[in-house]
Order: sequence, then C-alpha cells, then structure tokens
Amino acid sequence: MANEKNLISLKDRTQRERNEIAKKGAAATNKKKKEQKTFREIAKIVLAAEITDEGIVAVAKQFGIKKPDVKTIALLGMVKAAAGGSHNAFDRLMELTGEKEQNNNADVIAKLDSVIGEVDKLAE
Repeated sequence: MANEKNLISLKDRTQRERNEIAKKGAAATNKKKKEQKTFREIAKIVLAAEITDEGIVAVAKQFGIKKPDVKTIALLGMVKAAAGGSHNAFDRLMELTGEKEQNNNADVIAKLDSVIGEVDKLAE
C-alpha cells in the first residue's frame, strides 16, 4: 500500500491545488478521448479499404461480392472459424444474422459447412 503519510486528501488541499489537479485530470481525459477518436477514424478507413488480392477477390466473387473490403474478408474468416468449430465465431454470426435461436443451429452449421471449402482458399 502507498505511504499514507504522503497522501493528502483533496479536502485538505487549497482551492488552487484542487484546481490544478482537476485541470491535469481534464487534460489527460481530453488527450485520451482524442486518441480514441483518431483510432476509430483510422479503423473506419482501414475497414472500408478495398481488397485487391486476386485470390481473395475470386473467393468473394463466388459469394456475389464484387469489391470486397476488409470487413467482408473478416466476415468470411469468421464463417471459416465457425465452420471449423469456433463457438464464439458461430455465436457472433448468429447475432449478426439475427438467428440466435437454438433450433436454427443445425441449419446454419450445414450452410457454413457448404461454403467452408471456398473460404479455405483464403488461407492459401
């Protein structure tokens, strides 16, 4: 535990000291919010980037996707993971499609298994 002799409560500090502490806290919070905003903006740009790899584009075209972006490829990867037995990927796909019901799982697994061969080409 910290040395309690060195800890000074805010109520025992002067108004000026409290203001300086608050100012530093606000500056740190603003810096963090700015960093998070920048990260979100970069992520949006990257996720919307068009994929040009011919192998990936060929697989995407088989699903009717003419210009795949990073989000689309990530989704295809999630399909592959779910078909390979990943419960987390499967659950997330169920949430995305709005079919998160126990009785639909067998049908969805069959659909995923039918496309797994095509998605496996992404790994090549």
